[in-house]
Amino acid sequence: MSAKFISSLIDSLFFYIMNTREWISLLLFRSNHPRRFFFHKNLFLKKFKKYQTLEEKNNNLFYLYKDCIESKHEDTLIIYIGDSITEYLSRVRSKKSGKYRNTLTLWLGPITRLGFLKDSDFKRTKIKLKITLKLLSLYNKKFSKKILVWSSGSIDVRCSIYDLLLSGSFKNEGELFQLYKRNTDYLLNNFLIPLKADLKICELVILSELNSNLIGECPSNLSEIKKIRLNNEFPTLGTFEQRLNWTKILNKITFDVSKQANVKFLDINKFVCNKELNQSQFDGVHLSDPIKIKEINNQILRMAQ
Repeated sequence: MSAKFISSLIDSLFFYIMNTREWISLLLFRSNHPRRFFFHKNLFLKKFKKYQTLEEKNNNLFYLYKDCIESKHEDTLIIYIGDSITEYLSRVRSKKSGKYRNTLTLWLGPITRLGFLKDSDFKRTKIKLKITLKLLSLYNKKFSKKILVWSSGSIDVRCSIYDLLLSGSFKNEGELFQLYKRNTDYLLNNFLIPLKADLKICELVILSELNSNLIGECPSNLSEIKKIRLNNEFPTLGTFEQRLNWTKILNKITFDVSKQANVKFLDINKFVCNKELNQSQFDGVHLSDPIKIKEINNQILRMAQ
């Protein structure tokens, strides 16, 4: 047993102890995102109260639908990794069992593509993935095929780009997009492709960025941005049109880099047109239309055939 392995094991155990609820949720409910845990908690508490709050209803709404992934894919596990979009895309039932058994979600927090290579993000991600590699051994015998799906970049569109440009961190948008391209290339070739090999994954899919339907604010200085971040769960900067343009540019970058790395790219925007965003995102950020979610999952499954 090498010192490197022992060090990794100690890091994993420490992280596990410090985040007990998160990992219990991952083991029992197949996602470590807090909303998955609270959904099951509220489901239990619902037995003891007559009414739900509006937030509870919104959070649980599309769990009531019976849309399922296709039966022929019952032996396939979709492993979602990345930002909070993964939590909602993974909420699909198995037609055979009626349960959420064909997806496993590892939420890495509010990660951004532009900031992915920062030490804190990268180290946190590596530790979580080490734990996940151990947990995944529990599922290896149940599924003959595994698909790895990565999501990051929507937070960049919603607030990071505007913030970085206003702060003067980049001379212009072109400079910022070059960083995005370099980080995407590193993410694929130095992170996800090796992870695919380690997990013996049959297919790797990287998802596109998705614009928010929230009305964005256009602050003129960093103090105003700080106030917006403090007072909003999902701070949104820039006009809808600005963010839509950034979304298209970043998606083109991701598509080109993915094609060069021989990695599958799925543009989830094609499942939701701009006019449908208000109906498809219950909180203005996350997809919540069960029909769209089922379609996206079935498309991912077809990409691995």
